[in-house]
Amino acid sequence: MPASINNINHIIDIIPSILLKFKLSLPCCYHNESPRDARHHPKRQSPDKQSPDKRGPDKRGWLMAIVTFGSSKGGSGKSTLCVNIGVARKLAGSDLLLVDADPQQSLTQWSALREANQVEPYLENVQRVGEGFGKSVLEVSRRYDTTLIDVAGHNSDELRAALNISNLVVLPLRPSNFDAWVFASDLRLLEQARIYNPGLVALVCFNGLSFAPAVRAREVRDMSEVLASYTGFQVAQAGVGQRAAFNRSVALGRAVLEMPEDTTPSGERARNEIITLYRDIFTRLGEST
Repeated sequence: MPASINNINHIIDIIPSILLKFKLSLPCCYHNESPRDARHHPKRQSPDKQSPDKRGPDKRGWLMAIVTFGSSKGGSGKSTLCVNIGVARKLAGSDLLLVDADPQQSLTQWSALREANQVEPYLENVQRVGEGFGKSVLEVSRRYDTTLIDVAGHNSDELRAALNISNLVVLPLRPSNFDAWVFASDLRLLEQARIYNPGLVALVCFNGLSFAPAVRAREVRDMSEVLASYTGFQVAQAGVGQRAAFNRSVALGRAVLEMPEDTTPSGERARNEIITLYRDIFTRLGEST
């Protein structure tokens, strides 16, 4: 077992300094009970139990939001973005739910690895696919202030249903012709979803960008030229690079924000990119981050 896994308690102790650096607030679990204790708290209902609808700010002032990470093309990096934004949201104090709507179950496998390695804080995760997906997710999401959905990388029933119930969808877009060709299909899905969900915000995130500055600049320029032909979406302020730091953290059931020992340029830049994307997502939903 890697030494870094045995050093979890030390990592948890220094997370507050990481959050301070990035100007994120501490979650309540660092002041009171541990997330694992909270998971087994007798007052906490099962995530499958229906409860009264909650939309708008909750009693703590948190934005109540459903955010989907999706694309009609596989390999866009949506699962990696979902878990990293999920951890950032949890560390900021959110009562968070992750919904795995991908038959490949990447998010569920990551969550299982996280629990096996006893990584804190605990992130609630449920699997939802098939008939009645939208209704089921709406019901389970009412117990949480933030719900993040990871859907399969193709034009699925779950993707279409998720768009109908989400406040915002993150559309990862890699710098390749294949991804650019599929993007028009994603926009058609957005048009259909907005018939029922006119307030849906679509945020394109350039993902998997080169670490070489000159190449990265060319990739962003080329993709921006492609997107100029379309409307109905916004573009994230900064893209996310193709960085080894993401692979290293996922292999441990963690996110890049939970890898302070990774002092490589890849690790530092990955953390900055996730914090920037996190702020971008929730600022566009009207929250002050």
